[in-house]
Amino acid sequence: MKHSYRQVDTKKNKNRAEHFQDKKFSFRPYLPLYVLLFIVFLMESLFLTIHREINLDEGWYLYASRLVYEGKMLYKDFAYTQGPVFPYIYGIFQQIFGTSIYVGRVTAMFFGLLSLFIACLIAFFIGGNSAVLITLALVMTTIFLIVQFSFVVTYSLASFFLMSSILIMLLKMKEQYKIFLSIFLLCCAIGVRLSILPVLPILILIITLKSEKRMQAFVLSVITCLVSLSLIFLPFYLSAPEQVVYDLFKFHIISLPFSSRLYSLFTLILNNIVDFPFAIMAFFFSLIVLFNKRPVSIKTEFIPILLALSIPVIFILHLLPFGAGSYYNTLLVLPVAIFTGWAISRIWEQMKNMPRKPFLIMVITVVFLNLMGQVDILIRYQLVLFKHGDSFYLEKPLQEIEEAAEIVKQNTTKESKILTLQTYIVVEADRSVMSGYEMSIFASHPFWDTATCRAFSRINKEIVQEQILKKFPEMIIIAGEDFNSLNISADEFNKWLGTNYSLLRKFDNFGQFNSTLFILKRVEP
Repeated sequence: MKHSYRQVDTKKNKNRAEHFQDKKFSFRPYLPLYVLLFIVFLMESLFLTIHREINLDEGWYLYASRLVYEGKMLYKDFAYTQGPVFPYIYGIFQQIFGTSIYVGRVTAMFFGLLSLFIACLIAFFIGGNSAVLITLALVMTTIFLIVQFSFVVTYSLASFFLMSSILIMLLKMKEQYKIFLSIFLLCCAIGVRLSILPVLPILILIITLKSEKRMQAFVLSVITCLVSLSLIFLPFYLSAPEQVVYDLFKFHIISLPFSSRLYSLFTLILNNIVDFPFAIMAFFFSLIVLFNKRPVSIKTEFIPILLALSIPVIFILHLLPFGAGSYYNTLLVLPVAIFTGWAISRIWEQMKNMPRKPFLIMVITVVFLNLMGQVDILIRYQLVLFKHGDSFYLEKPLQEIEEAAEIVKQNTTKESKILTLQTYIVVEADRSVMSGYEMSIFASHPFWDTATCRAFSRINKEIVQEQILKKFPEMIIIAGEDFNSLNISADEFNKWLGTNYSLLRKFDNFGQFNSTLFILKRVEP
């Protein structure tokens, strides 16, 4: 009898697990509201695409996306400190629509919209329409996330693959296809952003425990994982093992004295609490809802369990890199929003015979306060709003990039090699930088010896001096922050230039650091 009871219970759990899979997409009653909310999200994204301050990262991400389609190999031919998937995806759009920062930003926005749509599907499968509404509310009021989805960085593409991997687990298809696609898509996400790596063993564990044929599921998961990661990373590692290890791992982990590391860690945790207070509270609230009921069923609640385990692990990993910021954890906003949507939908269902109005007011209040806090982030970090005297004004920061790029176009040929760390100007002008400058400000390693710099596609003071004095690049573009990055003084740099270069244009308050930019043209004899 005991054995029979267990069999019946397993069957019951299986039926419950398939409940949301068999449920039809009853979006129709809420469709006008969903369309309206997505239009609002699109308008927010378009606004930030136009007005979001320029970032130096945009230049080297897009430049890498161009180089790989010119036959150059990541890590071996030029430095690149992220996984290899991003340049090949973004490069497709650059090949079709042309090399442009706006094209890159619209591409990011496109993957951001897809990520949100997939997140809403996940929320619907695990919690119904109420979960979708909460997910949308949290995402749309977390403007820091939309900022990261509106310019050229890894977050929107990584989110797209991560959300797709989770969604596959909820679709009705043969188990082996589910496992293969889910693991493969997660490996693609890791190939965009390595911090997603800890999710992989968690997903494999959940797939194994959830399956009726555990050993087969485990073996297929591990094989798919190994093959996928090998396809993504192994060709690059075999061609340049030392460069791959440095660019993907050592570059991000700088050895610091214990006191400095502790201070940096404390500051970063505090910044995350200040920037994401309601997301953090929502996560812990959802944890309580998940584990308040005993036992938690891996069959019916595998997605909430996956989110509950993955979110803190990624958060901890984001504390490790030197120079990490709270913006790293915008990657976690969609998972937290889905998890919270599920938790609130569960509470809402349990309150059907109780007064719901106070709970609803509390949820709306939290969402509103989250929005107010996110507006403060826009102002505090000056992402779109700039203070002039006592008033704030909006800029279109790409206009000055386009203006500088036009000067470059008029005074160089397509084959010209430009000496600059301002790669976003070169990208916009559809020109090329000299070897070693591909990664913009991160290309400079002033305390490395010259041989090491050349081996790892970096530059130092000696290399810059040699290139100016011996190779006479057709154009030099340098900004105020570049002198600090290269550890040289302006006077020393001017001595290298001598009478060989003339000033074409000077820009004040230019770019990410609002510094002075100089565009210099070689004087022909």
